[in-house]
Amino acid sequence: MNPSRHHGTTIVEILVVVAALVALLATFTPIAGGLSCDNQVQQSLDNLRRIGTAHDQYAGDWNGRQFTLVADDLGAFSGSCFFYAEANGCHPPLLLGHGCDGAPEGYFFGCGQGQCDSAFQLVKPMVFAPNAFDGAFRLVNAAGFNAYVNGRFYDPTFYASGDTIPYGNASPFFGKPCLDLEASGLVYSSYANSPAAMFDPEVMGAGTFQYKNPNGYADGYKSPPASAAAYPELKTRTIEHQWLYSNPSTTNPNFAGSVPWFFNHGIESRPATLFFDGSVRRLSVLEAMQADKRLSAQGGGSLWNRTTPLGSNGYYGAQAWDWVADTSFHVLTTKGILGRDTMSPAFAIPSEP
Repeated sequence: MNPSRHHGTTIVEILVVVAALVALLATFTPIAGGLSCDNQVQQSLDNLRRIGTAHDQYAGDWNGRQFTLVADDLGAFSGSCFFYAEANGCHPPLLLGHGCDGAPEGYFFGCGQGQCDSAFQLVKPMVFAPNAFDGAFRLVNAAGFNAYVNGRFYDPTFYASGDTIPYGNASPFFGKPCLDLEASGLVYSSYANSPAAMFDPEVMGAGTFQYKNPNGYADGYKSPPASAAAYPELKTRTIEHQWLYSNPSTTNPNFAGSVPWFFNHGIESRPATLFFDGSVRRLSVLEAMQADKRLSAQGGGSLWNRTTPLGSNGYYGAQAWDWVADTSFHVLTTKGILGRDTMSPAFAIPSEP
């Protein structure tokens, strides 16, 4: 009988096992990272589906109109708070939610004696000025709309987990039934509606292809019904406002302060997007640009309007990461709700998570 022998583990054997483990980890790490990103994208697409349902419910209650935060007849008063107040009294204030004491929380409150005071301003769909990233299109989670989600300004539905800074700032307040802006500050939603679609189509060049100041005519701010979308499967409705998942850094050094990269700032950006037909997918900057070039080559003009006061660079195009990225789809869509932000889905660039 051969006696059994106990083999000790040698240094060489240990090194072989370690090398094998390192190789195995190297194989799985990119996959794990990809799954994490995929999960974030999927969660964002699910958020947009819920927001799409809320859009439909809002329209059902308000005769088809879109959520805009301003009176439809504001254009008849030159877009002025003062002129509107003289004729109608106070313009409805912007309500974000209710505090724990039941008092309304928001900003731009305070309209006294039928006039607008220094504390009151109108929150228009967007302003065609240097602070164009402010406006109703960024306040998807205001009280008038969040009532159709879960009734909270700070609700996970309004924040993409891949949008790390806003998500991190808002998440401690998820689930709270009341709003305390002194504690939380104002944290914009990760998502933005299409401001072009929130104006009367003539503002974005319907008929003339030239921008028309909404303050100059009565219907400038009249909210078009969602049913007016001429290309519902091609017109974006709500989109991730930031460039997520593949951006070069958290903040954009081209801005003062901690401002993130926007969705149109990089050729690799592929924001999760809700369309007017209720579908969701990722619409890449490259796809939007190629569609714009195809239309232009066919003599059909441009898919986004370069004649607004924001100029040929459009929506902060001068602050883009790379010089290749050149689009302001979604924000400055030519003809607004009557326009489109991409061409036939048959030309769509594969963009699954």
